[in-house]
Amino acid sequence: MKTTLKIQAVILFFFFAGSLLYSQAAADDAVKPAENIPRKKLSLYSSGTAFFEHSVTVEGRAVLVLPFQYGALNDVLKSLTVKDPGSAEGPLLDYASANAAGGGMKVQATDLSDSPGLPEIIGRLTGEELSVELPGVRGNTASDAEKITGRILASERRESLSGGEYWLSLLGPEGMRQIPFRQIRSFSFGNPLIQQDFNRALDLTMAESKTRREGREITVHLQGSGRREVSVSYVIPAPVWKISYRLNLADDSAHAGRLQAWAIIDNDSDTDWDQVELSLKAGRPVSFVQNLYPPFYLERPVLPLSIAGYAEAESYEQGMAALDSLMEAPSVNSMMKRSAGASAAYASEEAMAAPLPAAERPPASQSGEPEVFDFTFAKPVSIKARSSAMLLLADTSLECRKLLIFSGQKALFSSINPRLALEIKNSSGLRLPAGPVSINDSGYAGDALLAYLSPDEKRFISYGEDLSVTGNGAASSSRVLSGIKVSQGLVNITRKQILERTYTIKNSGNEKKTIVIEHPINRGAVLTEPPSFDEETSGLYRFERTLPANSQFVFTVREETPFYEKISLVSSSQETLLSWASNMEVSSRVRSGLQEAFRLKQAADKAQARAGEISARRNALLSEEERFRKNIETFGRDSAEGRRYIERLLSLDSELDSLSAGRTAAEAGAKNAKETYENYLNSLELE
Repeated sequence: MKTTLKIQAVILFFFFAGSLLYSQAAADDAVKPAENIPRKKLSLYSSGTAFFEHSVTVEGRAVLVLPFQYGALNDVLKSLTVKDPGSAEGPLLDYASANAAGGGMKVQATDLSDSPGLPEIIGRLTGEELSVELPGVRGNTASDAEKITGRILASERRESLSGGEYWLSLLGPEGMRQIPFRQIRSFSFGNPLIQQDFNRALDLTMAESKTRREGREITVHLQGSGRREVSVSYVIPAPVWKISYRLNLADDSAHAGRLQAWAIIDNDSDTDWDQVELSLKAGRPVSFVQNLYPPFYLERPVLPLSIAGYAEAESYEQGMAALDSLMEAPSVNSMMKRSAGASAAYASEEAMAAPLPAAERPPASQSGEPEVFDFTFAKPVSIKARSSAMLLLADTSLECRKLLIFSGQKALFSSINPRLALEIKNSSGLRLPAGPVSINDSGYAGDALLAYLSPDEKRFISYGEDLSVTGNGAASSSRVLSGIKVSQGLVNITRKQILERTYTIKNSGNEKKTIVIEHPINRGAVLTEPPSFDEETSGLYRFERTLPANSQFVFTVREETPFYEKISLVSSSQETLLSWASNMEVSSRVRSGLQEAFRLKQAADKAQARAGEISARRNALLSEEERFRKNIETFGRDSAEGRRYIERLLSLDSELDSLSAGRTAAEAGAKNAKETYENYLNSLELE
């Protein structure tokens, strides 16, 4: 059975780094082994890869044999470069295919390439004769064992309440027998060819496992002439190199410290690194693995055979008049268009028949950092096999300043201690990668994390909490009217939301301290108190203040967010006008103008109400007049009741004439009052 191996990328890093062999060939191309090809350069990347460069002097035609771990082959085939200045034809590379062993595991009827279990193996041999040995009823001795021979019907898993198990179904002379696999002590195939094939598949599985453990060789055939230097380079998986810092604050200067940067490097191979030119690189390059080593096959569409076949039987209806001759026959152009459309559709289906699997597609490019750490050691480096080393990258003075960092966001929820921190400036001249920092201040003080730091860039790092300082925060919010403007019948109102946070910080220590208060930015708000900040990040204001010894310090941050509102005075009610006209937050000039608008609004509403009353009274009289006329028709004009209704009708007519004249005057007055009010509003400009 195939053994599944997890090949660690870090292990294959240097298996072959020192064992890159070459041989020179004489005129008859006989290969002669030579000493190891010297390693010239080694670059370790933070992306988990390593770049190796070897160089060797050869003469004439030569052969280089490069052994690689199995898991490195995809990266090697993606990056291997050979520089042979004496060859016009260029080198030729060959290597054993991935199918050399793995493909051969699919032999005859036995396929072990997917590491099947015993039930799966037997299930693939349905119909073959199989003999199984079961334990006897009296015990498990060889003499008591029960042997059953039959042809394989099925190998299946059955589920039950107690769990599932596999069962074997055999058809023998006495009928079908079902046997649980857990009872099978041994088995053998009746067909010797099947048994031989099974043994061969196991041999190939073992060979594939050995290949994955020991790797593959790539042979480079150099076609040049003369004595020359040849270089070979490639990229393989490797352990990520790490960095750590030590920052010593016990310096003569109050604003300086001593920074040491150490690189931690792992040689996880079986060969030594001996005097290699070592470079360390940190950044965010695009790095991926693509399956270049295993053969890749595309699935193709299966089309029907282009054979004539046979004609189907067909019957015909009775013919009618020759109306078909009146129909337009399809033109040649239309037929060509339909044919082209069908071809395009077929081509599209064919192109989509075998898309590149998602596992084979390269990942999308990632955005990298604008700057990359690149450091090459001045002297060659040697590291023993299966060993790690710490190499000093820098030992330099660094500008640093002690301070406290107080988080205003955290202080809103509870009382907190500010962070012990340093403001450092990268005066080392190096681009410093991200890594841990061990702080020493007359002894170990704490650990910090340093993000990527460019030359001359400043950064805060914190390494503990100051227990002698405590602080908390309180927040309040209010909304006030900040301005009002009347223009062209509109009231433009400006309000502001005032957000205020007060931080109370107490220093119980005997020394004054510098503290940086971090306040979360309220987007859309304007900082009004204090009027400026010392530093701003994407989400924080930073205010630097001095915290006196043995005292309490109160710091207030105020932000204002404006809100705007528009009100149409023409459509406003008297109550709205009165509220603004009597609002003491509004200027006296605006109040006076709005008071006059309120008076005109009252007059216009009163005139409109009077016109409405007259119109309503007139409509009521008209309704009453109509009722009187109907009563007159009912009782008759000459009856006593009819004469009384006629008298009342004449009285209504007199009142209606009077109301009609009054309604006309009231409507004209209401119109004039409304126009006076609207003209006043449109001409009103107050602020």
